[in-house]
Amino acid sequence: MFIILGKLHFSATVLIFGIIFSQIVLAGILANRLIKGEIPEFIMEIPPVRVPRVSHVLKKTLLRTYEFIREALPLFLMASFILFLLARVGFLLWMERVSRPLVVNFWGLPEESVQILIKTMIRRENGVAELARLRNIFTGAQAIIIMLLMTFLLPCVNATLMMIKERGLKISMMIIGTVFVYATVVAGAVNLFFRVFNVHY
Repeated sequence: MFIILGKLHFSATVLIFGIIFSQIVLAGILANRLIKGEIPEFIMEIPPVRVPRVSHVLKKTLLRTYEFIREALPLFLMASFILFLLARVGFLLWMERVSRPLVVNFWGLPEESVQILIKTMIRRENGVAELARLRNIFTGAQAIIIMLLMTFLLPCVNATLMMIKERGLKISMMIIGTVFVYATVVAGAVNLFFRVFNVHY
């Protein structure tokens, strides 16, 4: 996101993170009022703080990078292969055409956003990479809207499977449905704001 926002005016960064932060606060307030429960005692033991050794930091960084690549690379390749197959059989074009009322008319995005969202659902980083590849067909305002969608919309495959494992299928589907509707409304509201006040980036 920072790579893409770095090419826009600084106000775009303030806007997008302001919206994300405000939605986190709003979600917390709503959850506090709607979901009943007791406030547990929160006790956390703070470990001793020491100056880190450079060798340890480098070793951990390399290890984390290796683990990320090992986990993400197969999903990146799978996402690209799925998009390739969808495009070859004409299903991707059909999806873009069917989703046009939502993607183009309501969100104000180009039709190619569908393939970005597909890759985002498989792996978020993959969606960002696809957005960077297609960046030239997006205006600054459209880039902000698609990044908000990628932040608020459906969780990726790994997160979805973990949520189903922890919460069960029924609650997970309710969460995903609620998040989809909420993200759709937020993106539509931002698009409407940009149009009404003629905001360009």
